[in-house]
Amino acid sequence: MDPLSLALEAAPKALVYVAVLLAVGTCAARSLFRRRVSFDAPPHAAALVDRTCASLAITAALLAAVGLLLRAWGHTAASFGIIEAFDWQNLRLIAWESDWGGGWRRQCAAALVFGVCAWSITQWGDAGWSLADLGAVALCYAIPLTGHAAGEPGPLLLHGTHVLAGGLWLGTLTATALVTHVAGAGDVRVAPGEPPSLRPDMLARFFPLALTGAVVALATGLAEVV
Repeated sequence: MDPLSLALEAAPKALVYVAVLLAVGTCAARSLFRRRVSFDAPPHAAALVDRTCASLAITAALLAAVGLLLRAWGHTAASFGIIEAFDWQNLRLIAWESDWGGGWRRQCAAALVFGVCAWSITQWGDAGWSLADLGAVALCYAIPLTGHAAGEPGPLLLHGTHVLAGGLWLGTLTATALVTHVAGAGDVRVAPGEPPSLRPDMLARFFPLALTGAVVALATGLAEVV
């Protein structure tokens, strides 16, 4: 496989992983705020965090959809060459008739479900977030369906848990940083003259979750290698 074809296949895959980590992290960050911080924060701060997290969830869903579409084309390019990848018959062969395509379609279904759940946040509030939480977890366990773990329950569960733990670690860190940045830019304060209140609270309460996610990610990663 030439370097360009390899890059065309690897880059969309990386984008899908980024989207899934952000999806998990956004749901975790919002839950972290709601359960441990919101009672200390003013109502307008809670509303700002909710809006920001909803936007991040929808962004993650869109990134996952784009990444998966590019993955199908990239995998076709790696199999047939870049020019031949624009041939509908070749795309159809990869996406609809191959074993890889079966896993890819299930990933697309999981991304679509998460996208609908992310959109439902804007309509149903907390109920929408509960659905988004489940959708994000399902997306994690759909990721291994196009890899070496496909068709093997044990490795599939292990790799899905690895992705979920990575989302709780790196994804939540990213989402928390973005949310607190928006809160700081919006000058969210508990009282006039006080510094923005969300950043220290969110980051302090993120540590136990980050530690747990990092440990599980490391353990499952080592288990996969072994």
